[in-house]
Amino acid sequence: MTRLINPDQPYLLNTCDISVKLKTAENLLEIVLGEIVYTVEVLKVKVVAWCTDASGDSAKIWCLLVQKIPQIIVDDCWVRQVNLVVSNIFKIQGLFSKIIDDALEVVKWFNNHSCALGILNAEQLKISLKVKSLVIPVLTCWTLHYLSV
Repeated sequence: MTRLINPDQPYLLNTCDISVKLKTAENLLEIVLGEIVYTVEVLKVKVVAWCTDASGDSAKIWCLLVQKIPQIIVDDCWVRQVNLVVSNIFKIQGLFSKIIDDALEVVKWFNNHSCALGILNAEQLKISLKVKSLVIPVLTCWTLHYLSV
């Protein structure tokens, strides 16, 4: 389980392995509360909202979290919300849809041709002193949606 905060740019927080734990709302809430305490006390960042996926136990976390921290805003899965909006945009046939399809093909091509990707990365370093990653969004991975924008 990984968390991300975004005060001015995205920062990954602690990651914990929950593969051997029951993914109940109570167990997940304990992790969420610990992460909020860490964010506030160690990182000195005020947490105003929390977003989780849309599973049943995660939905229950919203209720429990608001009971514990009444001033916090809780929201449904960010990627699901973005997916709903973007899918509506993609339903509009035309130039925009073609441009997105073409851009995805270019990203896939570079990611499958390491020599060409290496040349592209070297050119990026010459121009801007940093390399941009070519990321393809994956429906179930909200961090990739965020990073691919």
